[in-house]
Amino acid sequence: MSGAYRILLIILTGACYVFIHEFGHYAMAAEYQLSPNFVYGSYGSSNILGMALGVSHRATTPVQSFFVVFGATIVPLALAVFLTGAAVLKGNEDMALMAEVMILLIMINLIPIPGVGNMDANRIWNYLLGMHI
Repeated sequence: MSGAYRILLIILTGACYVFIHEFGHYAMAAEYQLSPNFVYGSYGSSNILGMALGVSHRATTPVQSFFVVFGATIVPLALAVFLTGAAVLKGNEDMALMAEVMILLIMINLIPIPGVGNMDANRIWNYLLGMHI
């Protein structure tokens, strides 16, 4: 596998992760019938390069909100497990690299950032441990 090909695969996997992550939010919000909508724009301190993609919803309880946030971890994790299994069964380096990138991005997404209270990791740690980051 050439270096340029690996870089392109990593970038495409990262972009795929963003959409799958947001779909996880959307799917869980839809499961709770919270009228989810995909939104695009610039908001607060959690944007990247002035852009942001997200899902708006109307969670009414902390439990609903937790599962909507946590859904964005579960869906990419399920894909990473599938890619890992497929890579092992087929001996496919591309799928193994994609699985590694997905797992790395999941882990990065779960790192809390102090002062940015609306980030997924901060909200998950708040729900699970009562930590206000």
